[in-house]
Amino acid sequence: MKRTLRRLGAVAGAALVGLTATFALASPASAHDSSVTPTTECDRATGEWIVTWTVGNDFKTEGTISAVKATPTDVTFDKLVIPVPTGNANGYVSGTQRVPGDTKKATLSLTVTWPDGYHVSFPGGTKKNPHALPTVTFKDVCKKKPVPPTCLKASRAHFSHTFDGPKGLATVSLKGDLPLCDGEKQPFTLVSFVSPGDSPDDASFVFDVDSKLIDPTHKTISLAVKVPACNVEVLLISATLDTAPDLTVASAQGNDTKVSVPLAKKGGTDKDKLPYLLDHYSGPAVDCAAVPTVNALPACDGSVGLTLMNGESATLDATFVVTAAGGFSETVTLKAGEVKVVTIPAAKATGIVAGVKSSDGKSTKELFKGDWTAPKNCAAPTVAGTSDCKNLTVTVTNPVGGLPSVTATIEYGDKKSEVVKLAAGEKKDVVIAGTAGLTATVTIDEKVTNVAYAPDASCTATKPGGGDLPVTGASIGIAAGVAAALLAVGGFLFVAARRRRTTFTA
Repeated sequence: MKRTLRRLGAVAGAALVGLTATFALASPASAHDSSVTPTTECDRATGEWIVTWTVGNDFKTEGTISAVKATPTDVTFDKLVIPVPTGNANGYVSGTQRVPGDTKKATLSLTVTWPDGYHVSFPGGTKKNPHALPTVTFKDVCKKKPVPPTCLKASRAHFSHTFDGPKGLATVSLKGDLPLCDGEKQPFTLVSFVSPGDSPDDASFVFDVDSKLIDPTHKTISLAVKVPACNVEVLLISATLDTAPDLTVASAQGNDTKVSVPLAKKGGTDKDKLPYLLDHYSGPAVDCAAVPTVNALPACDGSVGLTLMNGESATLDATFVVTAAGGFSETVTLKAGEVKVVTIPAAKATGIVAGVKSSDGKSTKELFKGDWTAPKNCAAPTVAGTSDCKNLTVTVTNPVGGLPSVTATIEYGDKKSEVVKLAAGEKKDVVIAGTAGLTATVTIDEKVTNVAYAPDASCTATKPGGGDLPVTGASIGIAAGVAAALLAVGGFLFVAARRRRTTFTA
């Protein structure tokens, strides 16, 4: 009986030792484990998914990560050694992976190894504790959050406007609080047209235009144009005249612009054909006419000033053409109420013709024809005379501010004459031998001036008929002395002659 009990005790002891060994070997196997857990976040700043892979360690020694491979992009771990658990929490490390926002899935494979050589792989593990390939699936697309704009492109901007066609006024403003971006600009043009003819298909011409830009520094602009009183069209467009595709530029009315139908057609404007048209006004049909006048004002220097004017009541521009001698030609276009003076120089101030063109530019109506004529307010030439004992000096002066040329005819004596020509500011002397009763007659533009020879009273004039005037004054004493000497010589000769005669008779 005792032997039987001993045998049972030995068996039980052996079983206990085997069980204990079994637990000793199995426990480490069940305690060595790791986990891989992904979390995702959409980075709206970049439009990427951020995947955070957390690798855990539930064993009492540190685990080391190796054989890391991820798709579709790499994973970055701050460290590859997983710490031991703390309290009831496993130790862990994290790695970060950034993938495009439209990625469908991301994967991570790795191996964790402990100091005792035990390791766990993902994918892998054991039959009892298998580990699948850590995978994260994205059901949505991570989209980048739009950055609030600080400015606008002109092509994406919206504008508001006010329009008063009859007054020719408009304003345009950029909607919203944002300005246009640097380098961006949008032109706007207010333009008035006039059609001289009565037919809706007649060409229209630019009457006035105002074009400005909305740009980064200008969010609102004001536009203003003159509005003609006849057959008027006023349009506000989001373009300039030279960039609007439906404008036909041609030479008409000087430098004005011809506009093709339907832009300024009296029947109304087709907005479908003009996408840049913002607003439009068609005025009543009223006959168009210029009120041209020409006034000639000759100047004392020989030039002629033509004052050209288009009256205040004009409903059409007036185009003047001025021609003169020597190839002089000038064309001037004036709006209602405008005035301009065209000066024709003295050298070309003959054959002057001034006229105004018809509205179609095919003919010219003559308004003035003539030459330069002397004004009445020019400084008049002067005539003066001075006399000495021998000569009469006649001085003719054409003062500064006088006529450009003066001709003086001086007549004296027995049908003698001289002709003198003087420019403005010039003076000339004519010297005539002085005789008793001499008078010089000076004729300038039918005006006659007589200048008499009037020597000083101490002078004795020669007899009429010529000869120099005798010398008077101190020279008379010399003549008297000579006469006295001659008388003394004569007396001496007379006495000598008588003495000789007396001696001969004795």
